[in-house]
Amino acid sequence: MRHPQSVLRLWFTFEDRVDRRTYFIHGLALMAVKYAVDAAFIWIVLGRFWTPADYLSTSVATSGRLGSASMPVIVTLGLWTLPFLWIGVSMSMRRAIDAGWSGWLCVFFFVPYVNYLFMVVMCLLPTNHRAPAPVESPRAYEDRLPSALLSIGAGAGIGMLAIAGVVLGLESYGITIFFGTPFVVGAVTAFLFNRRYPARLVETMQV
Repeated sequence: MRHPQSVLRLWFTFEDRVDRRTYFIHGLALMAVKYAVDAAFIWIVLGRFWTPADYLSTSVATSGRLGSASMPVIVTLGLWTLPFLWIGVSMSMRRAIDAGWSGWLCVFFFVPYVNYLFMVVMCLLPTNHRAPAPVESPRAYEDRLPSALLSIGAGAGIGMLAIAGVVLGLESYGITIFFGTPFVVGAVTAFLFNRRYPARLVETMQV
């Protein structure tokens, strides 16, 4: 049995590897906790019974069950969701790497409907015991400003495409656009910046 500090490190850091058993057990437990709290809160505040099927809505705020909810209720549910999003993304990234795939696959965690299939696949893929491929070091001769502009432009472009796809394609203003898009934009921008320029943490945060 894991020590509480060990569990928190597993959930909120990128230090521990995540095999399929760990991913399944912790994912199932966290989903159960979140559903129990969501259902209890919605029943107490709105007097409505919240079912697992209600999560299939691509927009929490515009779901038929919550359409008449006040802004404080929506904000409270959103804040309660944030730690679960972080845990889901961080564990999905490490699970993909543990299986020998790219950590970038964690972006599927934000894609409506696809995310459920993605989590099932992550629960099934075995651990890849091969040594990871060496990571190319940043090239010191790259200038800071051109690298920053390139990474910012790429991040902004991906952000615009994501927003257009979610709003126009899915007609949704839910978790994907408000949490998924900023995550992807920040991750891509920081990644490209550090691939071309040996940036310090402060420089990466600025970009």
